[in-house]
Amino acid sequence: MRVAILKDIFEKKDNYRDLDRLWNTIENRHKLFLKDEEDIEGLMESDWFDSQRETIQQEIYELIVFYLQNSSKLNPNITISNEPNPEYFSIREADRYLKETFVILLENSLNDGHFVDALIKCFPKYGSLIQEHKEEGWLEYGMGGGTTIKEVIVTKLTSYTSEIFTKPKFTYLRYFVILDSDKKYPEMELESGKIRLVHFLEENKIPFHILEKREMENYLPNKVIDSILDNRELIDAYLRLSPIQKDYFDLQKTFSGKEFRKLQLLEEFQELYRDVSEEDVKIFRKNSFNQIYQHFKSEFPKLFQHPLVTKGNLLKRCEHHSNNPEEHPYNPNELPDLLKKIIELL
Repeated sequence: MRVAILKDIFEKKDNYRDLDRLWNTIENRHKLFLKDEEDIEGLMESDWFDSQRETIQQEIYELIVFYLQNSSKLNPNITISNEPNPEYFSIREADRYLKETFVILLENSLNDGHFVDALIKCFPKYGSLIQEHKEEGWLEYGMGGGTTIKEVIVTKLTSYTSEIFTKPKFTYLRYFVILDSDKKYPEMELESGKIRLVHFLEENKIPFHILEKREMENYLPNKVIDSILDNRELIDAYLRLSPIQKDYFDLQKTFSGKEFRKLQLLEEFQELYRDVSEEDVKIFRKNSFNQIYQHFKSEFPKLFQHPLVTKGNLLKRCEHHSNNPEEHPYNPNELPDLLKKIIELL
């Protein structure tokens, strides 16, 4: 996180002990952000700055120069001051907040984590910082279980009992939520339960991302699917689907069961799969990836660890998003942009 400290903090010597602790937190995990001339002078002319080692002074100086050069592009994530302003954090309040573990809240942390790990590995420009935070224990995956994400968040809020926390408790959450869209065709609205969850996240200013495809598994590159040796009839039929059809395809159940019969009655679903041959429809009716992976939800996501999962292959699964914005108005850079959203909050 980019942490701005206003000059009044440096003017009070009573703050210096707390400021030492705060600096240790900022130095290890965050970035000091100063671009206002008065705040810079307040720091540079303070006894606290004079008491620091030369290496720390040089580090602070380099940060100031960097943010002065990039001031038009960047703003602080939090601001620290003695002023009784609801937008500002006190030193102790900020220190506790900045030490919080950052949680990427997933619908299943154990299984969905394979997808996020693949993004971290394949997009190192953004993923390397996330990996560092994971290794240091500053970031972890949390499990929300889909409809229970709200309950997980509400439970976490009960931990903010200290008198230090004077703001609405949602202010102190360091969460980022990733949700499957669960869409069965492009035009489908989010299900009512997910809409309620989105409203809850928006009302409480909790950042989130809804995947543009049906589920995380729908981002698996074709080459990885093609490497599966079992049930080649099913694999080949799947590979014959168009990119958009693959985006909303139920990989676990394919076309079997009552759910498919219900979907057959929907015009949007019919339109999406209109050009799938009768032969392939029959294959999907009698075969599913569930037959290959008995414990689909725990086993199939492990394919994101396959060496054939690369940056190029992941981008390939999203490149069609921009081909026709009216039909598929999604972002071809969704995956690296997802990581950028996360590092902005770290």
